[in-house]
Order: sequence, then structure tokens, then C-alpha cells
Amino acid sequence: MSKERDIVSELISRIQAAAPGAISPGLLCDIEHDFRHDFGRDKHYVAGNPRVSVEQIQAAVTAFCARGVPVTEAAAMNGISRRTLYRALGSKR
Repeated sequence: MSKERDIVSELISRIQAAAPGAISPGLLCDIEHDFRHDFGRDKHYVAGNPRVSVEQIQAAVTAFCARGVPVTEAAAMNGISRRTLYRALGSKR
């Protein structure tokens, strides 16, 4: 991520895209303001994705798909990429 991209703005945008209308714009602004006040100008570490077992991926995605959630969306909701999902599903076939 380049210095021109702001991680807080990116996170807020992704929350809005994932759950449109679930959080009011005013509340999102308050959260952003508080976050910037508490953590602004500091250096921060963002950890990579934790290792998830194939069984955990399959169980989570299967549960979402059983409720009618598309596979790609189920993968995103579980914090994995579509590619990771298909690799995991392929490894058990």
C-alpha cells in the first residue's frame, strides 16, 4: 500500500461496501474521527491473515452457502480470497 492510500479510509469504505446501510454515515464518521484521534501519526503494524485450516474454510463456507450466500461472497466474509477458497476445496476433492 502506498503512502497516498489511507488505511482508515480504505477500511471504512470496505465496511460500507460489505454492509450497505448497516451503520449510519454519522456513526462511521464518529468511529473514523475517534480512531484518527487515538492512533493518528503513529506507526502501526497490520498483521497478515492468520493461518486457517482447510476444514475451517470448508465448514464456514459450506454454512454460508447453505444459507444461499454465493461462494465468492462467503469466502470474502470469512477473510479469505476466492483463490484460497478454491485451493482449499480442491485439496479435499
